[in-house]
Amino acid sequence: MALARTVVLGVTTNQARLRAIVSHPAFVAGDLHTGFLEEHLRGQRAPACPPPGAGRGPGRAAAASTRERLGAAAKRPIPERARPWRLGRVVIRLRCGDDERTAEVRPDGGATVDGETFAIAVEPAGPGTFVLVRGDERQIFHCVREGSTIHLFWDGVAYRIEEEAEGARPAQRRDKGGLEATMPGKVIAVNAAPGQIVKKGEELVVVEAMKMENALRAPRDGTIKAVAAKVGDMVGPGAVLVELGMTLPARVTVFEVGPRDGLQNEKAAVGVDDRVAFCDALLDAGLSAVEVGAFVSPKWVPQMAGSDEVLRRVRKRPGARTPVLVPNRHGYDRARAAGAREIAVFTAASETFNRRNINASIDESFERFREFVPEALRDGAWVRGYVSTCFGCPYEGHVDPAKVVEVARRLHDAGCHEISIGDTIGVGVPTQVTDVMGRLLEALPREALAVHFHDTRGTALANVLAALQVGIATVDSSAGGLGGCPYAPGASGNLATEDLLYMLHGMGIETGVDLARVTAASRALAPRLDHPLPSKYVQAAR
Repeated sequence: MALARTVVLGVTTNQARLRAIVSHPAFVAGDLHTGFLEEHLRGQRAPACPPPGAGRGPGRAAAASTRERLGAAAKRPIPERARPWRLGRVVIRLRCGDDERTAEVRPDGGATVDGETFAIAVEPAGPGTFVLVRGDERQIFHCVREGSTIHLFWDGVAYRIEEEAEGARPAQRRDKGGLEATMPGKVIAVNAAPGQIVKKGEELVVVEAMKMENALRAPRDGTIKAVAAKVGDMVGPGAVLVELGMTLPARVTVFEVGPRDGLQNEKAAVGVDDRVAFCDALLDAGLSAVEVGAFVSPKWVPQMAGSDEVLRRVRKRPGARTPVLVPNRHGYDRARAAGAREIAVFTAASETFNRRNINASIDESFERFREFVPEALRDGAWVRGYVSTCFGCPYEGHVDPAKVVEVARRLHDAGCHEISIGDTIGVGVPTQVTDVMGRLLEALPREALAVHFHDTRGTALANVLAALQVGIATVDSSAGGLGGCPYAPGASGNLATEDLLYMLHGMGIETGVDLARVTAASRALAPRLDHPLPSKYVQAAR
C-alpha cells in the first residue's frame, strides 16, 4: 500500500519489482533467505533506468517531471487560496512520516518554522512553483493541492501540509495504546505478560524478518493489559502485539496555591490575619506545599500586600514547603528578608501574554531570573518555575507545544527544581494534555514536572487524569476553587483542592491530605469573600 501511494519525482525506480517481492506469498509468510529472488522471482527483471537527463535534475526533482507524474491536477494553475504562502498570517503543520513541524506564515511572505525565520518570495516562480530564500541561498520547491491537503516537494522530500482552519484544534500526537509490528516476520521471543509493569525502552517482543532480529520495545512506561503475540506467530505490519495500559501514580503531591493564586484574583481583599489562619489550616490538613503569598507590587496586585508578614507568621511544619512568588530581584530581596526558603518564578509560552502579564518578553523574563535565581540556589533555596498559557492563550490562541517544551527546558536549565505547566485560561482537553506532557517527558525528568489546570470549561479533572496517566504526580489546586489570573481574561476557576482530593482518594491514590480539614479551611474563609465557594465538593457536602 505504501508503494502504491508513492509519488516518484524525476527518477524511475523499480517499484513494480518491489511490489512483486513484498506481495509474494513467501515474503508475507516470512520465508526469506538469500536465494529468495532466484527461487521465487526468476526471470523478472527490474526496469531499466532512463537515459541521463531524461526528467532528472541533479539532486532534486524537476518541475516538468513533477507535473507529469502528479497528473492533470498539477498542470492547472493553483488557485490563490491554494498557495499556502499567500493566505495571510496562518499556522500550518508540515509532516513527513513521524516528523512534524509547525510553520507560521505572515502576510509579508516571511515564515517561521520551528523558531527559524525564512523569507519566501511573494510571487510564485510559476504554477505550483515557489522560491524559498534563506540568507544567500535560494531553493525552489513545488506545490500541489489535493482537496484540503497541500503536498510540498522540496529537496527530494514530500511533505503533507495541513492549514489550521479558524477555530480548529491542531493535530496532536496520539498514543496508539500498544506495541505494533513494524514489518512482516515471525515472532521468536515474547518478554511480556498481562499485569507486568514495564519501563520505556524495555524489550517486549522480538520479530525475525529477513534473517534479522527486530527487537520491539515499550514506547513508554506502563502496565501490560494484554499480550496478543506468541512465539511462532507470523505477523504483518501494524499488528498489535502487546496492549499497553497506563500506570497511575500510587501517591500524588497536591500543591496548594489558594493563598496566592486563589486570593490574588478575588475582588474582596482578605486581611493578613485571615490569610495566615487560612495557610495554617491548610498545612494542618496535611498539605506538604502551600504557596503563601507573592512579593509583587501592591499597586498592581493589592490582594498580595503584606505577604512578608504572612510568610513570617505562618507556622512552619517539618517537611512542608511554603513558597512565595517573586517576579524580580527586588521581590527576591524582600522575600529573603522575610525568611523565604522556597520561591517561585513565572513566565509564559506566549509572548503576548507574557508582555501583558509582566511587561516583558519571554527572553527578558529569563534575563530577570538571571539576576537572582543563581544566588537563590547558592543560598540553598528551592525554586519552582511556572509556565503560563501552555494549552492556549487569550491573545494568540493556539500555543505551539514545541514552545512549551523550549520554555520549560530553559527553566530547568536555569536551576528550577520543579516546573508547573499551566492551562491559564482553562481551554485544554485531555488529548492535548497527553500530547504536551508526552513531549515534555521526552525532554525533562518526570519528577521535575507538575500541572496547573483551571476549570473554566469544566475539563480540569479530566485533564488531571490525563496527566496522571502519563505519570505526572504533582498537581496544583486551590482550596475552595478560588481565583485565577488577573491578567488573563476568562481565567476564572482554579481547580478546587477539595474536588481534586475527592477524585484522587476515590481512585485509591494517596495524598496524605485530610479532605474534611481542607473543606473546613475553605469554609472558614468563605465569609471574607463576596461569593460562594466554587468547589463542587464543598457545595455538595453541605
